[in-house]
Amino acid sequence: MRGCQNGADHGLLSISGAIALFALAAQALAQDAPALSGAARTAAQARGAAERLASVADREFVDCKDCPAMVALPSGTFWMGSPPTEADRIDDEIQHRVRISVPFAIGKTEVTFDQWDACAEADYCRPIPSANQGDREWGRGSRPAIEVSWNDITGADGKTRGFLAWLKAKTAASYRLPTEAEWEYAARGNPRGSPDEPAFYFGPDKGELCRHEHAFVCIQGDAKTAPVGQYPANPFGLHDMLGNVAEWVQDCYASYDDARGNRPARLTKSCSRVVRGGSWAYYLWFSRAAVRDRDEPQNRNDHRGFRVARDL
Repeated sequence: MRGCQNGADHGLLSISGAIALFALAAQALAQDAPALSGAARTAAQARGAAERLASVADREFVDCKDCPAMVALPSGTFWMGSPPTEADRIDDEIQHRVRISVPFAIGKTEVTFDQWDACAEADYCRPIPSANQGDREWGRGSRPAIEVSWNDITGADGKTRGFLAWLKAKTAASYRLPTEAEWEYAARGNPRGSPDEPAFYFGPDKGELCRHEHAFVCIQGDAKTAPVGQYPANPFGLHDMLGNVAEWVQDCYASYDDARGNRPARLTKSCSRVVRGGSWAYYLWFSRAAVRDRDEPQNRNDHRGFRVARDL
């Protein structure tokens, strides 16, 4: 891995981090073992969550100044989509098993205005204005960058080089948007998922959402984005996966007839792109890990941003 030269630890996964990542992958290989039941499974999941959180510091890295903080995730297996019994389920959430065969890294938080503005100053990204069609005068800094299209991020329309190209130029690392499968795996925070995985990473009780995520139902009267990372992290050490702003991913929207895992995302020349996660503007049911949305790649709004992924 290569990073910029402003710190010996930047861009390097420590030895202890590599060991932690290997340990998590080893846990995930036990996916095919006979299933535990009842209290035994609950206790095992609680122990696993504690172990994953304990190793987050070793798995976190930053490639350079102004680059997003990244968290390395292990390979694993999970059930993408939702079971037929899940409340508020939508028909396109067909449940299927997905193997994430290659470890990867994903942003600890959504990309912030500070990071986007640094990209704009380098003449890679479209400057986001203030007020309407921009930051809405809610503040910039550590709030998630909004009013960014899929094309703005990727440079696909040729109008700018884009945020991903800027990160690659600064670090020589393989930055990209996460695939839809990678995003849901990261949102669930469990390398050993099961078909009865709850709708939220913190459990089945939607009444707990406001303790964990910045969602519309929790902030009526002050409906806007929040600075990233203010709410507790999920078991993988990631913040705001189900709230604050919804997030663009790499894939074209399509039915779940071909689960991709770490394979290339579903891509065509022109398509609607998948959007994942809840936001400050969405109702509670939209914060479920399985919910899928889509939009045209040129569109922007004030409740959508993104986080990046990176090959290891």
